[in-house]
Amino acid sequence: QALPHAERAVDASPASITAHLCRAWLRLHTGDAGRARRDLEALATAVPGAPLVQLALAEALAATGDAERARAIVGRIK
Repeated sequence: QALPHAERAVDASPASITAHLCRAWLRLHTGDAGRARRDLEALATAVPGAPLVQLALAEALAATGDAERARAIVGRIK
């Protein structure tokens, strides 16, 4: 039920890191890990120094079978 609200938040504020992060997190935790991963990879490129984005990306990577890259990202988070 929350995902449509997150979609509207992204549509209303496309520059909002928080809106994109929320939508990706919801996708990840409602079974769409692949789409969440793609969203988070794009977001991590746009804001490379954001630890919460990096952590969410690591979680999505682990959920899609890329545990090695996930561990590497977590190891770099400050």
